[in-house]
Amino acid sequence: MINLHASFRHVDIFSEAGIEYISGVMEDCPRPLAVFFDNGNKAREWSLFAARLRAGDFCIVHDWGSEFTEEDIGGEPVERVLDAQRWKSPKQPTGMTVWFERRKE
Repeated sequence: MINLHASFRHVDIFSEAGIEYISGVMEDCPRPLAVFFDNGNKAREWSLFAARLRAGDFCIVHDWGSEFTEEDIGGEPVERVLDAQRWKSPKQPTGMTVWFERRKE
């Protein structure tokens, strides 16, 4: 059985101290790392933390298409990790959770 260590911290991720704390946690975590963006301002979370991920890490965003869109990705080198068949529909689903894998720049 895998013994996963878990802890809880209440942190304002948009404060200077919160950004520093989360960045430190991200730096120290074993890889690959998966970061879940599901705050009330996903685009801001993404802009602060997605660039801190390394190639092979994952960005997971909830509420795709409603609170976070393709435009919010910006220039981050990521690739959507999802069954391509789901994206062939002319109407993309909204409100779903989407995984992205960070690529080498």
